[in-house]
Amino acid sequence: SKGKRQGVLSAEVTLSKWQASQIRDRYLLTIDEDYFKIKRPTERRLYEIARKFCGPQMIMFFISVKNLMSRMGFPPSKSLKYFRYQLRDMVQRNALPKYHLAFDSTKDMLVIFPRELEVTKYFRELVQLGDNPYSPYKTIEQYEEWFMGLLISEEADPYKYRKYLAR
Repeated sequence: SKGKRQGVLSAEVTLSKWQASQIRDRYLLTIDEDYFKIKRPTERRLYEIARKFCGPQMIMFFISVKNLMSRMGFPPSKSLKYFRYQLRDMVQRNALPKYHLAFDSTKDMLVIFPRELEVTKYFRELVQLGDNPYSPYKTIEQYEEWFMGLLISEEADPYKYRKYLAR
């Protein structure tokens, strides 16, 4: 019709064999619709990394700041100090859909975990599993003490009342 804009009526997409097999085997991760509301590109990339490594599992994912900086595509010349500042800011804003962030300054690591994760239950399960070569903690109390020392948004912290009472 005259004067009216028309959009694309059809499109053809060619997928690689790898992509086609991922779709056929239903091994694709969905992206939360709130992902498109994230304004900052660093937070978008962080969400993509969280989604890839946590996936649908109820786990905590740990990544060193240097490794994260590399995975996010920052050049090595970029200031590590400034990147840490950005991470701390993202932790406090707690704006990633479906995930919470926490910062472990003693180990220089970012901790990413699903919002639905019951942290104390998760720690109990880790202790019940027994010896974990990747974790220095052996008791629930040790895990909780470590977790309470993290920089975390108040709304994401299951121990906020205990921290408040300890003051």
